[in-house]
Amino acid sequence: AGGIPKLVELLHSSDDVRVKGSQSLLVIAADDHIQKVIDAKVHDGLFRIILSDDQVKSLPKCSVLLRKIFEVDNPPIQQAIDANLVPRLVQILNTREDETVETNLAFVCISLALGANEDNIESLMRDTGLLPLLV
Repeated sequence: AGGIPKLVELLHSSDDVRVKGSQSLLVIAADDHIQKVIDAKVHDGLFRIILSDDQVKSLPKCSVLLRKIFEVDNPPIQQAIDANLVPRLVQILNTREDETVETNLAFVCISLALGANEDNIESLMRDTGLLPLLV
């Protein structure tokens, strides 16, 4: 339990360490520590992995971790929107045939749609292609 905060602190040492270590930390973080991981913005590294074009091999694990992040009471909805994650999720959902990946990413998209604020819900649904996926 005490190791998680120390690992989170280490991830702030460099951008490269954050991206590579995000997945490992999210895997070992128990559900009661996920909010601490989110508060430390470790999910930024996971977002970058998903946004990269070369993440196909790690997509099944990333989809599980992303869902884990969005199952908490206070998920990083605005951060995901600001990172432009939604269009990438829509793209993956339109091209993937892995049912587990699709289920996890659909859950994240629904969480994003439900948690979006009044200022960005319309553009989120219209501009990203999310609305047809959710209907």
